[in-house]
Amino acid sequence: MTLDPAVDAVRSLTDAARQTRLRSGALEPADFAGTAAAVLASVAANVGGVEQLLAGRPGSWEADLIRQLVTGTTPPGQEDTDRVPDGPHGQHWAELLAADRHDPETLRTDPSLITTMPGVYAWFRDGEPIYAGRAASKGGLRHRLGQHLGVNLDLSHSTFRAWVAVHELHLPRKTVRARPPQLTAAQVEAVNDWVDGCEVGWVQQPSVAAAKRFEHGLLYAWAPPLNDD
Repeated sequence: MTLDPAVDAVRSLTDAARQTRLRSGALEPADFAGTAAAVLASVAANVGGVEQLLAGRPGSWEADLIRQLVTGTTPPGQEDTDRVPDGPHGQHWAELLAADRHDPETLRTDPSLITTMPGVYAWFRDGEPIYAGRAASKGGLRHRLGQHLGVNLDLSHSTFRAWVAVHELHLPRKTVRARPPQLTAAQVEAVNDWVDGCEVGWVQQPSVAAAKRFEHGLLYAWAPPLNDD
């Protein structure tokens, strides 16, 4: 995932163009035209229709071609059937959503429940993922989640706790990440109480490189609300 949506789109469509399918016992190129048309139809459905999709340049020849393609792919009145929901989707999210979840107090009491291998994790609030990250340093998931499970005044080592303070207490990120700590004991207690109302689940990976690839797949498909980086 890059900072340029156009680059990400080109990469995704390039991957789709390179796909193959098995037909009559032989491999052949996948139907890229059908895939591309379906993608554009879904984008139009997500933004509210083809005219909203083309609002930036409605009278151009490019817009006319896209309009013909989308309307030819999706019959009028059936746009909602093509909408791709905004939420965790894809194989990486499916695996992480299926992982066991643990409450913070249990893990603080028995850190040995957390593996020291690399991996990817997600924090959940009311059953919904709110933050995802990877553990790729020495100590693996136990070390990284231990930083998020901390209750001290220093939030600089936990991006998760810092974003909780930003979103829930409406504090500047510079303030919550400052060293030495600038938050009051009451503010940190509010952060800790909020975190204690969450659960965390993880998926172990065989290597740091695998953990990085898994996290990329997660955040490429969908980024939780506290993943503001």
